[in-house]
Amino acid sequence: MSPLDRGLVRWGPSAGRFLAWLIAVAMNLTAWVIPFGWPDFGRFIYTQVFPPFIGHLDVLRQAPWADGAHRFLGGMLFLAGALQFEPSLRRRWPHVHRLVGRSYALLGTWVVASAIWLGIKLPFAAFPETAITTAAALSYGLLLTLAVRAALQRQLIAHREWIIRAHALVSFVATMRVLTGVFFHAGAPATGQEMFLTSGVFAIAINLTLAEWWIHTSRSLQPSPPPHAR
Repeated sequence: MSPLDRGLVRWGPSAGRFLAWLIAVAMNLTAWVIPFGWPDFGRFIYTQVFPPFIGHLDVLRQAPWADGAHRFLGGMLFLAGALQFEPSLRRRWPHVHRLVGRSYALLGTWVVASAIWLGIKLPFAAFPETAITTAAALSYGLLLTLAVRAALQRQLIAHREWIIRAHALVSFVATMRVLTGVFFHAGAPATGQEMFLTSGVFAIAINLTLAEWWIHTSRSLQPSPPPHAR
């Protein structure tokens, strides 16, 4: 094994967990903590950092309860996902790990349904956004189902790998925000809707690639799971 491969195997899983927590904190702050607690400040941040998303926020205001529930429960989903990847939680408190896992599955089901509804009912970028949102939500739902099935069948390594893929896919919304801001400030000659769609496609590709990298680098470190791991 080359020094690069050894470094990837050693630090890959840690980097994956760090990204999961970074996304969880960032999504909760930008999705509901700041917008609900300090709406004017939240809008100012979006105006300065993610200008194309202002139009999207204005569209979602037409369904405040559905949008608010999607934001808050989506934030809880990201926190539950980050907790799921903590090996210390699995080892020391397996019952808590199982409870968090069940909560994640329920939250994921809600996010799939609400994302599809909002994408169809209130699309910011017309039909292309509806298509991308629906495809991403259904794909996430499929990956989540495969993860749950593997856990029920006690295929714990397969469960872990499916949940990594699922969480990476649903996290594309965080990567999309970063890319949209980068595209805008780089002077990309596109409308807000076009940047929204372009960044979404790129974000999905980036996140799924990183998920496979995380899985590949952690396989050699994955021990045989104890019977009480789930």
